[in-house]
Amino acid sequence: MVIVDTFAVIDQALYAVKFEGEGEDELDRTFNQWNDPLQLHDFFSNHIDDLNSGFFGTVSIQDAVRITREEAKVLQKELYRLAKEGLSGSAGNLSQLFKPLTKGEIGSAYERDKAYGLNHKSWLRLYAIRINVNVFVICGSAIKLTETMNDREHLMTELKKLEIARNYLITDDTHSDFFYELSL
Repeated sequence: MVIVDTFAVIDQALYAVKFEGEGEDELDRTFNQWNDPLQLHDFFSNHIDDLNSGFFGTVSIQDAVRITREEAKVLQKELYRLAKEGLSGSAGNLSQLFKPLTKGEIGSAYERDKAYGLNHKSWLRLYAIRINVNVFVICGSAIKLTETMNDREHLMTELKKLEIARNYLITDDTHSDFFYELSL
């Protein structure tokens, strides 16, 4: 997996990486997938055992598709709202949405973070690198139906993407200076 570039979604606040071979950056790819009923049906059909494992109760595939699409729209709206509020200096910012992926990373440089969907018990996840309080780079996403990320291949792929993006932001000369300035 190689990162081609980073794209400003909301300049000075929200960015997204684009991986080689992908037609879209990670944020566009995420919300397009989460709003595509056919892709969601395939995903939930392939992960029906996880869907009905009891972690989220018993949910039909049709209900899972509907819930995902509805929640994705709300999450996307909230993501953009908080990014814009953070730029305007008002009380809201992206740090209200994103939390450290693990407790050991709190406050570390280029912290790996996650955002949950806004439902009480959500399976939607956005993964990002935190540059500053209101500056995040989206690196991936998942529908997480299991307790940990280490149980499923599609979740382990998201962990790899986070590491690749973090290393890229730290070491790539053309981007590291830019993101360093945003972190000050």
